[in-house]
Formats: sequence, C-alpha cells, structure tokens
Amino acid sequence: MLTQDRPIHLGSDETVSRWVWFKVWIARLIFRGSFAEWFDREMNHSGINILDSSVPSARFLTQQLLISVLRGRKSATRRLKRKVSCRSVPPCMANIEAVSSHMPSDQSESHDIVFFGLFRSPKGLGQIARSRLAALQTTGLRSARINIEGIDDYLHISGTEDVVNSDEIDNKAILFANPDIYSTLDMYTKRRFWRSKYRVGEWYWELPSLPAPWRGEASKLHEIWVASEFTRQSVAAVHTNVRIVAPAISVRLIDKLEAKRRLGLPEESFTVLTMFDLASYAARKNPLGAVQAFMDAFPLARSEQRATLVIKTHSSTVDNPTAREIRRLAALDERIVIMDSRTDQGAIDFVQSACDVFISPHRSEGFGLILAECMARGKPVIATGYSGNLEFMSAENSFLSPFRLVDVPIGAYPHAEKQVWADPDLDYFVDSLRLIYNNPALAQQRASLARENIESHFAPDVVGRAMAKAISEMGGS
Repeated sequence: MLTQDRPIHLGSDETVSRWVWFKVWIARLIFRGSFAEWFDREMNHSGINILDSSVPSARFLTQQLLISVLRGRKSATRRLKRKVSCRSVPPCMANIEAVSSHMPSDQSESHDIVFFGLFRSPKGLGQIARSRLAALQTTGLRSARINIEGIDDYLHISGTEDVVNSDEIDNKAILFANPDIYSTLDMYTKRRFWRSKYRVGEWYWELPSLPAPWRGEASKLHEIWVASEFTRQSVAAVHTNVRIVAPAISVRLIDKLEAKRRLGLPEESFTVLTMFDLASYAARKNPLGAVQAFMDAFPLARSEQRATLVIKTHSSTVDNPTAREIRRLAALDERIVIMDSRTDQGAIDFVQSACDVFISPHRSEGFGLILAECMARGKPVIATGYSGNLEFMSAENSFLSPFRLVDVPIGAYPHAEKQVWADPDLDYFVDSLRLIYNNPALAQQRASLARENIESHFAPDVVGRAMAKAISEMGGS
C-alpha cells in the first residue's frame, strides 16, 4: 500500500525508473477503492487545494491522467491534452507537455442532455452510443458527452464536445452502458451521473430474463431505454418506465465489386458473410451453425457452384473449442476465408459491402445491429426468426428461420441459469442460401424492402426525433 512517506509524483525520476511498479500500484489503488484517499493526500502534499476554483478540475484531471497511465506514458499525455487545457498546472503535472490556456466551460444549463458512454469503443455499445449522438445532432438539441474509460477505447471521434468537469448537477443524463460495468466506472463518472436530477440507462440484453444483479441498479434509474420489444419485456419485469428507442442506422455505401477487390475476394464468387467475436460467448451467435449451413448448401463436390464464406471476426487465434473447430474447417476448405482484424467501421463497411448475403443463425439478439446494417446496404439477410431482430425483420423483407426454444447450456452465456434461447433450423439456412444463389431477383426484391424499412424507421433524423420527444418528456426540471 502506498503511504504518505512515499509520495508518487508523475514527473519524478523514480516514476520513470520504476514504471512497471508504478502502473501496478495505480491499478491496485483504483480497483481497491483507495484511490480517492491517496489522491487527496497527494494533492495536499503538492500544495493544491482541490476546492480552489482557480485550479479547475485539478482532481479530475490528475485522476484521468493516472488512469491513462495504464495505457502508457505517450497515451497519457495525448489523453490529457485532448480532454482539457487549464491555466494552472499542478506540480505533479510539471513534466507534461504544454497545454493551452483555455478550458472549455461546462455549465449544465447549456446542455439539454448529457450522455455517458463508451464512445471510443469499437464494439456494439460504443457504436450505438455514437449513433445516438449523431441522431440527436439532427434535432438541434444541445448535448454533451462524457466518455467512459475502457480497455479498447482507441477510436477517435469528433463533434459533440467532451465534458471535462463540473460541480453542477445535470438536469438530464443518459448512461449508455449495461449495469454490469456500473461498479467499474471511475469516481467522477459515478458521482456526476448519480447526482443528475433525471437518470436514464440504456440497456442491451439477449435473454428473456434480466440478470439478478441488474435488478438492483434498475431502482436507481428514473427510466430505462431499450432497442427492442424483446428486451423491453425483460426489463419491464423490474422497472415500470421502459421506453423503446431504436438505434440510428447509417451506413457508407460501397460498390460490391470495389469492396471485393479491396479485400482480395474473388469477384465472380457468391460471397456469404457471417460476423462474430470468438473471444466472447460465441455460442449465442452460433458460428459453427453458419459454417455448417454454408458447407451443406455448397458442397465441395459441386465444383460448378462458386461460393465463398467470409468469417469476419477478431481473436480467431484464441484457444477454445469453437475457434479450434472453425480453424480446422477453414484449413480443409479454401473457400472459407477468416478475416481477423481489429474492428473498425471502415473494415466493416468494406466486408459488408462485399457480400451477396449475410447469415445469422443466432440463438438470441438484443437488437441485431449488424443485421440491420446489412439490410441498410440492400443485402439479403437470412437469420433466426427470434428475439430483438424482429424489431426490423419480417417474412416480407428477409429470410427468417424457424426455431425451437431450448435451455441455454451451462457456461454458454452469463446469467443464463434456467433461461432459454433459440435452436434455429439449419436446413432452412441451407435452402435459403441455395434459393438466393439460384434466384437473385427474389433475393433483391426482399433486400430492397429491407432497405426501405431501415431508411423509414431507423435513419438518424427519424431516431433523432424519437430521442428528442423522449428527452422532452423526461422529468428533472
């Protein structure tokens, strides 16, 4: 434990020479909850009065800098410069590169809503949080964002300003994060969000019943937003004020042949796409079902059928049974292409644009963002006819597989005891793949209806109006 007779200063030689030791201790302090006590002691030792308004947000700035240190010294400096500039630099920041003399104001009354979210994360919750900001910007409402620190928040974003620090109490605030990370939020985010007059959480869940730990968090919120009727039914069991507010879907359209050339895929081949994360709970996405459906629909023996299965994933090198089996099948069939790369929107744009059909034999979805994106690109989609994707999929605009409900296997998903999910009919996927291959006109007819549906109900301006209405109906004034 760090003690007062062994102070740590960011600019000291000891910090440089014992960098690994420093990072370990900072991590322990943060996660053991003793960070605040130590920080106050260090501020006092440095002669900084954290209540002195002439040193705005000294405590928060240094706290964020120390958290950033876990990612490396260069990152720490960049993040500090990006977050804020101030007139007075505490001694413990003396070695940080010069920052400008202006600090953006943060008066809560200048914002109609304050967003808290994983805005720099490339994953689904980060993507949806960014889409929320883009949608609201179409309405003229004034918003500000506070980024939640995450281990994969490497994306650069622009637009709505990051709020740095404030002792004001926000009128209305929305937290785009599931309750399982509430306890890991940094102290400033916790303090600011929970002091807001009207607090909204946006939750995503993929099973019929909510996890027991989430139920206690529900009582602290005035309202909960969800993306689908499927999730609304789960959340409504623990909260009386649940509102469906769909995510905004906006995609960059790229010519299919151009995308195939960019990715090195055969231009004349019928390209089937599926996407999932092998390092997560892959069973919910049912990746082996997707591979099996492709291999049954286009057997190797029928050489006249030129088809390619693209598996867009990351962490394909992880050592678990699903990943090992997919690598084995790909080694046996050169038509199976594994694209393993860090997820970013540019890569997703090209891989989705290159496909002729997207398949998702999922067992359950809270919404199904990837499916909606492919439909927005005018791609035919074959998916399980169960859960949140029914918010935008129907028999008229897509290919929905029959299913039966089965118990979730032990260990297949968190908080899944006594829960059920779908077991899709893979024969339907096989037949639909062959139908789309042999009858592209029918496939395109449904895909066109799908794109029209997404544009009509999930475009940023449409979602922005729905958000503005929901915000206007919030309490907190």
